[in-house]
Amino acid sequence: NLRPKEFLSACSERSGGEEVKRAAALFFVAMAVSLSVSSEPLSLAYGQEFSVVSPMDVQFSLENDMLVAIFKVEASKINAKEFFGPKDFPFQHDVVEVFVSVSQTHLPYFEFELSPFYQEFELKIIDPKKQMINDVHIGVTHSAERVQGRWTARLAIPLKNLGWNGDPKEVYGNAYAILGVSPKRNYWSLFQLNETKPNFHLPQYFKPLL
Repeated sequence: NLRPKEFLSACSERSGGEEVKRAAALFFVAMAVSLSVSSEPLSLAYGQEFSVVSPMDVQFSLENDMLVAIFKVEASKINAKEFFGPKDFPFQHDVVEVFVSVSQTHLPYFEFELSPFYQEFELKIIDPKKQMINDVHIGVTHSAERVQGRWTARLAIPLKNLGWNGDPKEVYGNAYAILGVSPKRNYWSLFQLNETKPNFHLPQYFKPLL
């Protein structure tokens, strides 16, 4: 893969127009194959403690056709269950979530949840007010790790399985987290939600993730 300095060098060393075009093409292909965004903190969207400092951040990157999300969560205590029963879901405990759409209308979109004990849940939303498809499986790989005072989570989402056209600019969504024990749970969001009640199913607030 050509790095920016190598690309500039290629342009300066080759006088032929076709060679320069070929170098440019290789550079932009490399950028599309591996594209990353710096880590960003999540902001408190709903909760009891509006003065708290964000205890987490998320970083998105594009690795080939995979959207990779890495969360880092600072937590002295984790509200989680190592083993789930048939009526347990990640969103009932501490959880990180990624909502993704590859449509300019932001519909349909997919929801991916991951707990500190790497329990996961996938959902396809045709319309948040009308139709949701539970427990879909599109080939997401995931992992989570717990160490003293923090936990991390990684999700790798195969965008082609969502119908992605290959343009990094057309990957929309948001990142969320829910932490704490009811009734003092805090709800976190990467992009601001101008709402008064906890609700993450708001595709109108989606933004490009890359």
